[in-house]
Amino acid sequence: MARYEATHPDIEVELVAIEGGNALTERLRLTPASEMPDVILGTNMTVRLNADSGRFVPISACVNPGSDPLATLLPVIESTYSVADTRWAAPFNVSTPVLVYDKGRWRAAGLDPDRPPRDLVEWEATIRHLKDSGATTTGIVLYDRSASWLITGTAAREDELLAEPQNGHDAVQVDEVRLAQPGVVATLERFRELKADGYVHWMGWDTGPNGADDLVQLIHPIEPTGMTLHTSAALGAFVNLLDQGGPLGAIEIGVAPFPAPGAGSLVGGGAWWLVDSGDPGRVRKAWELVEWLVSPEQIAEFVAKTGYAPTTTAAALMPVVRQRWDEYPFLQVSYDQLAASTGAPVDAGLQLGPANDVDREVELAAAFTIDAGNDPATELDARSEAIEELLNAYSSALDG
Repeated sequence: MARYEATHPDIEVELVAIEGGNALTERLRLTPASEMPDVILGTNMTVRLNADSGRFVPISACVNPGSDPLATLLPVIESTYSVADTRWAAPFNVSTPVLVYDKGRWRAAGLDPDRPPRDLVEWEATIRHLKDSGATTTGIVLYDRSASWLITGTAAREDELLAEPQNGHDAVQVDEVRLAQPGVVATLERFRELKADGYVHWMGWDTGPNGADDLVQLIHPIEPTGMTLHTSAALGAFVNLLDQGGPLGAIEIGVAPFPAPGAGSLVGGGAWWLVDSGDPGRVRKAWELVEWLVSPEQIAEFVAKTGYAPTTTAAALMPVVRQRWDEYPFLQVSYDQLAASTGAPVDAGLQLGPANDVDREVELAAAFTIDAGNDPATELDARSEAIEELLNAYSSALDG
């Protein structure tokens, strides 16, 4: 920010940490215009909520077509931050779920760590082999958050819509939720059986592990596991740990795409939102800052330092990014997944107003199936009904 201020002496940037998610949008609704921030960094979970709130200016209304810093934005990221083809936010820190493992343990099990599983059948076989070989005590570590990706990630890769119309990406609100898609049911059934047979290390329900707890399980001295599903956002910190040595530095890290048919990945992370202060001049200055922050040069520098995925092909081609990927090739996995996505609503996943509450229902569907052993179709149908109730309440609040 200091560099930006140096080149824009008429603008002073103040960074303030405030609550996120639903609480942030509610706080903005109650804040007088004179006290509102100009820009917020919001997660991909708040897209529909923010767009419906009337408190933000869509990014697409501010962009000069001849100088759009996001002109080469990856289609699936564009879709994630758009409602009815209107781009509402400027993506910044982007991540994906990835498979993380210790290559050394895979070799000890007789597996080729450079040939990770590509679909559910290979994934199950790998999980079972790791434990059966004695190289690990379990094949995979899961918790409620990572297990929920077995639902949303599978649906995206199997081209299965979880809500109609269009997973919530249209202008109209969703009127039907159907989590119990064939591919999702099959995946949860496999992992329910794996858990019952002792191949899954379940870490917990409510909030899951703190930070790197599931990664640490990969090198546990007594009960090591074979792999974990983790956000690629953590890979930059992992690189720092590798450089510094210590327990996690002992891992020869392997990173692979989510194992499922097809290609692509869901988008995680955050984006910059322009708050509608009612003052066009103030909004314009805020856009000047955001435009700078999401330029290919700034995104490339941010990616090289953190391990997040580039948002645009222009940023991905920057020398600083390519140099970082040459040094740590696994940092490129998340970008390659995103670049392989078409950007269709099925690829971009659910986009619903009460997203945090919806996400919790999806987590519980996975947890009650895998850990508690409930029938997957029955559990998914029950959670679908619960989500529809949340959506009805959300729509009533909008109308009221």
